[in-house]
Amino acid sequence: MTASASFCNATSLAACDPLATSTTNRLDTLPSELVLVICAHLLNRTHDPPQQRPSPDASHDLAQLARVARNCYVPAVAVAVRHVKRFCFVKPDPDVPGAWIVTNERLMRANDLVGCIALDIHAPLVADKHGIPRPVMYLVLSGSLKCGIPPRMAVPCPVASIRHMKVAFSSWLFDHPLPPQLMALGLEGSQLDTARTKLLAAHLPTTLRRFWLDAVQIGPGDIGTLVRHIPPGVRHLSIANVNLGDDTAEELAQVLPPALTHLRLTSTGMTYRGLMAVIAALPAEQLESLDLGNNLHGPETMVALAEWLTRTRRLEHLALENTYVNDAPRILDPVLAALPATLRSLLLAGSLDSAFLLVNAADRFPRLEILDVSHIQGRSPFVGPLLPMLPPTLQVLRMANTDLRRCSVPDSLIDAAARGVRWPSLREVDVRYAHLTMDGVEAMVSALKGVVEPRGQGCRTCVMVVGNALSVRSRTFAAAQKRWAEDGWDVVP
Repeated sequence: MTASASFCNATSLAACDPLATSTTNRLDTLPSELVLVICAHLLNRTHDPPQQRPSPDASHDLAQLARVARNCYVPAVAVAVRHVKRFCFVKPDPDVPGAWIVTNERLMRANDLVGCIALDIHAPLVADKHGIPRPVMYLVLSGSLKCGIPPRMAVPCPVASIRHMKVAFSSWLFDHPLPPQLMALGLEGSQLDTARTKLLAAHLPTTLRRFWLDAVQIGPGDIGTLVRHIPPGVRHLSIANVNLGDDTAEELAQVLPPALTHLRLTSTGMTYRGLMAVIAALPAEQLESLDLGNNLHGPETMVALAEWLTRTRRLEHLALENTYVNDAPRILDPVLAALPATLRSLLLAGSLDSAFLLVNAADRFPRLEILDVSHIQGRSPFVGPLLPMLPPTLQVLRMANTDLRRCSVPDSLIDAAARGVRWPSLREVDVRYAHLTMDGVEAMVSALKGVVEPRGQGCRTCVMVVGNALSVRSRTFAAAQKRWAEDGWDVVP
């Protein structure tokens, strides 16, 4: 019972084993279904609630905990609700005492409600210790949309225990204040009107460290309100597929959190003015990850970014996807010439006219693990000469949507193997829509073996080949796929 011991050591004994007069439920008096669910979280510490019953052995271990520390029920539930991502409205079932009916079933994507956070918005709000009224929240231990929630299978959960919260499309949740101790908050596909935005902005907790918005529908004035209230302790900030615009981007540049280490601003509608403001405000000494892809870059923004790159000290991830400009095909050249040696991940899909400059730059980042040069726009991709220059740390290589017939990739891989190049940790090669024939795929896999093998037992490499000039349903491909699999290569159509 080592996983749960941390709740019941000497320093927390008072919390786990209070006086016998306490009214907190003893674990050994709770319904078996509840015991099993709590036990699964204590023993496994999984982020997601269990989808099936834990073993009886786990229940036995929890019974031992119940005898040692009689009142660990609340800490157990607190662990269970640390990570939440599914929510529903409920109301009491008038026909079955203690049972619940789900009232927003049309918004739910899964029938199973185990692990869902249920809000009884029909009941009176309850003020927390700060006087903020909140709906009562319940952790659902068993139930479904079709049958509802059985009696005793929705237990009150401490809202302050929720640390990580992902909200997909459940916009109604923002009619109420956020949990006060959140460390991570993500909104995906939600609709935020002015009232919801103001309430959300007013209750963004100071404990927040990760904050991301993806495809959130929000007005231009409201996104500015939200940006101005980003807590200063946020380290990971991501805004994607949201119309930020240049005005809000300039506001964001003025209020970037001082602790920021990871920034992603993609598909935000920023142009020259907004990008220049953001780049000028980037913290060069501490930023570890930067993604400014899918924005309207120009030569000036790339020059400014290149100058900033020369001052970075800890940058490990850089993404500049889909920044190609027809009138300035080599817009990325200043950035390629300034790439720092600290890089582990470089994503340039849809931004390169050629990989030529990367050939000379590759020896400057000896720890590179992920490289994406997909969708090269020029007629001469120049991928082949790049391959022998890549470091032994390489794990992911993406060359999709590029005409690899012009690159002699198998010959380059054979040349790399002859030079002693090895990628023992290579786990993914993406050559989708690369104009390869069956013979081309066969030659590539054979050449890849020379730079990957020998490798550790159980290590496998996935090669993605969908969209090429080969029939993945043919007997020839099926036989080759089986042969490759026996050698540790998962060639997937």
